Amino acid sequence: MKTVFFIVAEFPPLNSAGVYRPIRFMNACAEKGYRVVVITFLHDANLEWPKEKLDDSVINLVNKEIIIERIPISSISSMVRNKFIKFINTYFFVTDKYARAWRKNLMDTFPSLIEKYKPSQIVTTVPPFSIANLVKEVSVKYKIPFILDLRDAWSQLAISHNATYLHYLKKWKLEKTIFKKATAIISVTPQLVNVLKYSQPSISKKNFYNIFNSFRVNELYYEVPTKFLPPPKNEKIHIGYVGTFYFDIISWQNSRKPWYRKRVMKNFHYSPIKEDWLYRTPYYFFRVLKKLIDQEIISKERIEFHYVGSDGALVYQLAEKLNLDISIVNHGYCTQQKVKTLQNSFDLLLATAEKVIDSDHYCLPSKLFSYLQTNKPIIGFVTNGIQKDFIEKSMAGLTFNPDNEEESANKLEQLFNEGFTSFLNKDYLATFSNEFTNAQFIEVLESSFQQKKM
Repeated sequence: MKTVFFIVAEFPPLNSAGVYRPIRFMNACAEKGYRVVVITFLHDANLEWPKEKLDDSVINLVNKEIIIERIPISSISSMVRNKFIKFINTYFFVTDKYARAWRKNLMDTFPSLIEKYKPSQIVTTVPPFSIANLVKEVSVKYKIPFILDLRDAWSQLAISHNATYLHYLKKWKLEKTIFKKATAIISVTPQLVNVLKYSQPSISKKNFYNIFNSFRVNELYYEVPTKFLPPPKNEKIHIGYVGTFYFDIISWQNSRKPWYRKRVMKNFHYSPIKEDWLYRTPYYFFRVLKKLIDQEIISKERIEFHYVGSDGALVYQLAEKLNLDISIVNHGYCTQQKVKTLQNSFDLLLATAEKVIDSDHYCLPSKLFSYLQTNKPIIGFVTNGIQKDFIEKSMAGLTFNPDNEEESANKLEQLFNEGFTSFLNKDYLATFSNEFTNAQFIEVLESSFQQKKM
């Protein structure tokens, strides 16, 4: 029996989006007959995961045959305890702090794990990206091939700036050394795979694979139409949005200041991919809605916007900025069951995406999968990329160009007047099934067994 090590940072009791993908892959390996050993952080006071993100029941998703080895991590807070340490982290390191806090304990423990289990393969899924470098180290030292699964861009990630171009270059070179040693590089959308290929052109394109995040597509209602029927004129249209915007309006405004009005060091910040996260907020949807209300195409009393998440203050701020006087209901952060109940109560579900300048958007949020389960149409104010592809190909709703206000206003007016009816595309959505994606992963894994890249 071959043994596969999964070295992962995000693992139960943590209940985050990054937990579920590796669980599905390790379960697939166990069901295929491989012995699976998970090597992860010991959950104690040093780890400091936020309490609201912990759920002891998530471990029940892990196959009972899987072996779990938890290795202690040093205190995370000690690495960010004051401004000086934060300065050191920003200007002397190009990866996150998790590998530095875990490295000694992992390296001390790893020889005994090798002796005990004799692994044939290592799999790691990131972020946190620093774990990939640790995996590369043990892979080279013990001559065990490894597969790298990336749920996001790495050197090209634009959600936060590199301190300088030289920091970016160092991160890019680190990424390159890890990609060169990996027997396979997997990612979550075709667009993100293309970003990774573009970032590292010297790596063989044959080493890159797309495996979508999966969900239970068999539970969708394919025989029931996804439908919105315009309500009577005296009734409200309830439009809902679930999720976080990852947008700070002060930082966004500061980024648009001329160089001479910025702090000196901020002029050295560098991002290889430029993104505008205002597009992730409801701003462009609100702008079109304001246009329809100002033109008296729809009454402001007919619109009720519901927000579910932790950014309610920003929703009100954006509406105020646009002088959009509609009813806004802020439900705040809710449990999964409450979210499901709320989504089922809405008439339409809003999706948005940050704009990638001069390129395609490459991230597909899992909330779209839960949107599909409601059979309520998605209205996607999204630029070109995976979200636009997903909404259109799944036939789950309509997409709107946030940069074309006139066209989007006409399209939204038509929706409000005529409604929407469609049946989900079962063939397309089958490529997101657990069965399909697990089979893809097992194929990559078994191919990797044949390779020795040391």
